Amino acid sequence: MGVAGVTISAMLRGGSPPEEYVAFVVAYADALRRAATRAVGHDQQTESALHETLSALALRWGRLAEDRRLPYVLKRLDQNLREWREGAHPVPLSLEDTNGTAGEALYVGTRSGKRWVAEPATLAEAAWSGAGVIRRRRFLIAGGGVALAGLFALGSQVTAEPDPDSTEEPPPATLPREVLLLPDPGALVKLPQRRMALPVQIAPLDTAPSLSASPVPKALALLETSEAVFVLGSDGLYRKLPDIVVTLRPWVTPTALTRDGTRAVFAGNNVIHVVDFPSGQTRTFPIRGFHVTGSWLADGRALIGQGARSFVVDPVTGQTRPVPYEQEDIAIGPGLLQLTVAREGMPAKLQRWPDSATDSAPAGPPTGAVPDGTPATRIELQASPAMRWVGFWDGAAWLSGDLVARVCSASSLRMPRGYGRPQWAVAVVNTAGQVKHALVQQSVNGAVVSTPVILGWLDAQTLLVRAGDSTYRPIVAWTPSTGALELVSGVHAETKVAVSNLA
Repeated sequence: MGVAGVTISAMLRGGSPPEEYVAFVVAYADALRRAATRAVGHDQQTESALHETLSALALRWGRLAEDRRLPYVLKRLDQNLREWREGAHPVPLSLEDTNGTAGEALYVGTRSGKRWVAEPATLAEAAWSGAGVIRRRRFLIAGGGVALAGLFALGSQVTAEPDPDSTEEPPPATLPREVLLLPDPGALVKLPQRRMALPVQIAPLDTAPSLSASPVPKALALLETSEAVFVLGSDGLYRKLPDIVVTLRPWVTPTALTRDGTRAVFAGNNVIHVVDFPSGQTRTFPIRGFHVTGSWLADGRALIGQGARSFVVDPVTGQTRPVPYEQEDIAIGPGLLQLTVAREGMPAKLQRWPDSATDSAPAGPPTGAVPDGTPATRIELQASPAMRWVGFWDGAAWLSGDLVARVCSASSLRMPRGYGRPQWAVAVVNTAGQVKHALVQQSVNGAVVSTPVILGWLDAQTLLVRAGDSTYRPIVAWTPSTGALELVSGVHAETKVAVSNLA
């Protein structure tokens, strides 16, 4: 017996949601999407926040009075989006004046005709079945342990007795051979040290000189603290970037630096900054739009993602040109290899675009029509039965030879008895579409862990990854082919980091 006739094993398994829950989601999902879109723009991050909010509601469905359900959802969604909203005191999220009509089409992080948001009934089923999982991306505040803590908080109202009708398979005896578990945060500091260009401890000082007063030929790393944005130069010294003013929304993302460390791009709301380190100069381009993140193409142009569209920027002239592919899914490396976002029941795809796709449309504002385009090749991601747990992708993809690395959700990975709860994984796939390796992060005893962040390939065989929790998030080197893990640098947990090619 459990809340509203739902046992704990049934909730963990998923199952069909109650009719009342489906009716609630159908009634409010579109309005909630439009409210979130008004606040921060609409993309995969917005959709993930809505999914997590409805999953949290599912965990509390039997405990919340009917008149408390909508206020709870609004508050939870507002908390999940607050980090990405402008201003020190953003207006609370509201369903008023959402400026939309029922059934209005929305797209997730893509351009027209490629990927629709889930219908409300489908969203309800997915959120209910994933109620025990916090699907958190780089802007979610709550962390991976919140949903599990909420489930256990049901206490005496939900029993832990197994469902006699359960057909769930017993847990596996061992982990898949491709899987390596990431050590818990306390053990990361004990890893063997790997000496390289980065210092053992990265800690910029507020007294650092400005870049304009002391240019540097190459940046080893970009760092954003709560006070300022810094560059660590190839001479081992820090400089401050005074033109990049810290706001609630972070400027430094893992893809901000060119691989040769000579330039950086910062994508903000209605503005793009390009910093040239050898000259110490910052160029500012007032380009309208809610710019999510930026990266660099091999031809030296910056690639900017706006959630529903992407465009390139000439870093010298500021000329913009819409492109038919999606910035968030293009792997950092030579060529245009796109690792598409996985959806439940649909295989992920690797797509190669011809270089000519970048210039397939005339130059113009990013608000113009999105050009049509067709990838040169498409390959479905093939995973062995043991690897079908690979969930939605998070963050940038990174290309090295025929290997692509990207963080993904690991919440569907079935663990042997005695292990923690899987949260995220750094997955490595080859360009034939096969999953080769995975570094999986688990949460033990409900501990809240931070999403791993890939900083790039150190060489053809080794990845740089940030991992840990809210107290300690060092940079570690992982060699997928051997499983070797080494400690590279300690960094304050709240500091945002990007690195250039350190080989």
